[in-house]
Parts: sequence; C-alpha cells; structure tokens
Amino acid sequence: MDADSNWRERLKEKIRTLREVRDDRPELRQDQVSSLQYVYYGARTPGQRAALAIELPAEDEVGVFKRQRAAMNEESLAYLDDFYGTDERLKALAIRDSDGDGLADYRISDYFGKFSEGDVDVDGDGVRNVYDSHPYDPARGGTDDDGDGIPEQEFDDANRNGLPDHLDWAAQGRDAEMAALQLGLFRDYKIALVERDTQFDVRLVRAVDDVVRKLYGDYFESKGTMPTLRTIAVERRALLNETVAEEAGDDTSAQVFSQTQSLTIYDTGREVEHDLALLGLLAHEIGHSYHMSLDWDYEHPELENARNDFPAPLFVGTVKPFGWTVSGYFDGELKDDLPVRPQFLYSGISEPEFLYTGKPAVDWAEWLNEIYFELGEPENYLEDHRFVSQGIVGDYSLTSPYEWYGDNVLAYLLVTLETTALAGLDQSDATLARARITSSLRAVWPGFNHRNISPQAMTYFSTAFPISPVDRRLLAGRYIEPIIGGESQAPAHLPD
Repeated sequence: MDADSNWRERLKEKIRTLREVRDDRPELRQDQVSSLQYVYYGARTPGQRAALAIELPAEDEVGVFKRQRAAMNEESLAYLDDFYGTDERLKALAIRDSDGDGLADYRISDYFGKFSEGDVDVDGDGVRNVYDSHPYDPARGGTDDDGDGIPEQEFDDANRNGLPDHLDWAAQGRDAEMAALQLGLFRDYKIALVERDTQFDVRLVRAVDDVVRKLYGDYFESKGTMPTLRTIAVERRALLNETVAEEAGDDTSAQVFSQTQSLTIYDTGREVEHDLALLGLLAHEIGHSYHMSLDWDYEHPELENARNDFPAPLFVGTVKPFGWTVSGYFDGELKDDLPVRPQFLYSGISEPEFLYTGKPAVDWAEWLNEIYFELGEPENYLEDHRFVSQGIVGDYSLTSPYEWYGDNVLAYLLVTLETTALAGLDQSDATLARARITSSLRAVWPGFNHRNISPQAMTYFSTAFPISPVDRRLLAGRYIEPIIGGESQAPAHLPD
C-alpha cells in the first residue's frame, strides 16, 4: 500500500470512529463552542469576555457555506459532517475567513472538532491575536508600527511596560517573580507567555526562562527572536474534553505549531514530581521550534502562517550525517482544495518520509520490541548494548528525525547537567545519585535513556547549543541536586 493510501485509510478510520460516538456525545457541540472562548487567551474580566465572544454565523454566512458545499471534496464534507453533525453554523465557522486574506480563522482538530488558532491576525489590523485586546475588531486593540505584530500605540497598558494589560501579570497583581520573567521574555525575545483555560505557575515559568536563556541562549542572543516561537501557552488538555481524552488514551504533554509560531503546554506535561521533567519537556519542544526555524521563509514570513506542507531542505541536511535520509514524499493532493484546515490533518500528507540508517520507522519499532521481549520486558531495557552502541536514546527517537532531534537535545542537556552535578562525588555517592536521577526520569519517560546519546550527537548539540559553566552549575543546582537529595518539587495542585 502506498503512502497516500495509508493516510487515506487512517482518515477513514477516524471518520468511522467519529460517526460511532457523535450521537452518543451531545456535550461535544457545547465543548466545541466553548473551545472558541480561549483560542487566543483566556478572559479574566467581563470586558475581555465580551471582546473574545464569537459571533456564530448568521443565515447569510450559513447560506454561503451551503452554496460552497457543492464544490467541496468528499473528505472535507466527511470531516465537517462528522465533527458538527447537523449544525450548519459550526461548519460555516470552520471555514470562516474574517479578513479575507485567504487564511481560515481557525484550525480544526481532527479529534472531535476543537477550534484552535489559524490566522495569527484574524481581524487583519497588523496586531497578532494574542496581543490584541479585541482580536475580532480591527478598530480596537492597538496599532503596530514596525511589523512585528506587537502594538506600540492605542492599546491598554496601565503600567506602560509595553505588554498589553490582558496578558500582563504585573498589571494583574500576580506573583512578582513570574511577572518579571514574563516581561523579560517579551522584551528580550518577543515571546508571549499566554494563559488560555489554565494558568502558569512559577516553576513552569522558571523552566521556560531557563531553557530559553541558558540552553538556547546563544541562538536568541544572536538572532533576537526565534520566528517559530512567538507564543508559549498553557491549556488543560490537547483534546476537546476529558471524556474524549480518556477514550483516545491521550497523554499529550505539549505541542509545537509552526504555522502559528506557538508552543502549547498541557496539564499532563506539568504533573511531575521534579522540575527536571519540566526543563526536559521544554528543551525537547523548543528543539522542535528550532529545527522548524531552519527552513523559515524570512523573505515571505506571511506565507508561513498558511503553510500546509513542509519542505525542509536545511533540516534534512542537518540530520543526514546522523543517518536520516528522505525516501519519498506523500503526494499531498488534498492540500490545494481542502477548504477546512484541521490542525493535525496535514501531518504526514506532504511531509517527507524518512529512513534511519536505511530502515523505516516500522522496522525499527519491530526490532526494538523483539529485543524488549527477548530481555523479559525489563524497565532498564535501553541499557542493553544494542541500544547503547547505536546511540539510541529512546523509542520515540526512532519514529522520525523530528523526534530524534528533540530527544537528543534533551539527552545532551541531561548528560551535561548530570555530569556537572556529580563532579566531585565519590563512586558510591555518584552511583546512588545516578540511580535517583534514573528513577525520577523513568517515572515520566520510561522509554528514554539520556546516557545513550552518541559522541557524534553530543558534539553536535554542545556546539549548536553551548551552555556556559556558570549556567551548568546553576541548572544542576536547581534541577538535579534536589533529586539527588531526595526532595520532591511537586505542587499540591496545578493552578486553576
């Protein structure tokens, strides 16, 4: 079966699943509409709620949609009908383009139709949605003078720090350390920390700041901004609601969306005992933002918001020395005539297919499972010499070069901090320390072993993302030493 046929079979299976559960899940429509309330950021005041309120399509807009149906392909209709049943207003909303720029307002998750940000400037006023206090009103929310999507004039900024009040934790009277770190990331690198249907806490904000400044600091200092990382947001879950997440067995910790230049962190990724797991999660995910930035179109940045295929020659060249090669491409025939933009739909359609040292991911998965069962399913299976000798840091790293990259930058960071923390310990204490580090990491990532990173990868990542001796000691003290000392850093509960 060819690649396109494989994808189409997966599409049909998703649609069959949707049909089976739709009629039994009347709360889906309510949650689909509710997901619109925090597409850009969560409202804290009645005024913000009014500014973020979505007007569902009226009869004339629904009429336009009905006329468009005749020209829509079978896959589009199947998605819309099975997401939204007979609700023509939600179907029309799914293809809405408020400012007429050719970009749909929303991306639609192919897991039960959750709405997410599509066009990053939905009202076409030049101000990015997250910074716009009135994202649906081009006459309000500020004006951008320099083309960076951030308002410089005519926006609410009570303390005159440049960060709009609806985002600004200082203006909202929040924790002083959190507010200072948020403002620093905004001013220095144009990164907005955004709360949707949940809130940041201080340990997550510290981890974000540490990863940006201390792991990727050389990049940010030289470039100023990372074009694929303009927003870091928090949400409760990736899928539409708790019921859907349970049915799907979803445990998504975080996701990077290069089209909207954003990273979203979900509660699942924050429910960890030690802050080292937060640091590691962010290192991995911002690694994705970094490698996506390699092929960013600086001459035509507006095209990046519309991108539905992923030609990535610079990234392909980056991973080639490590054994990743392109074997072909999906044909991507749907991308030109599909008027709906599901958030996950294009994953795998027009991306390259990769081989790792000449073998596809499915062959590597079979090989890994054979060894795992041969060894008797031990939790330390990645310590087997067959994984160590090939520099395989984990199961996930064999699925694609994207995950290989994220997992290996994570491994580089952990090896660097572990080596720093263990320096000077005698053999007995070092052995105990390693065991505690292993236990802490295995509780979060059972299929990962940072110590397997190859010398070649270690050399590459230490050159690409050098960490200064001062920062190594600081990070080791903050993230490794509490584990060695047996301290728990888990909060009593996540913020509401």
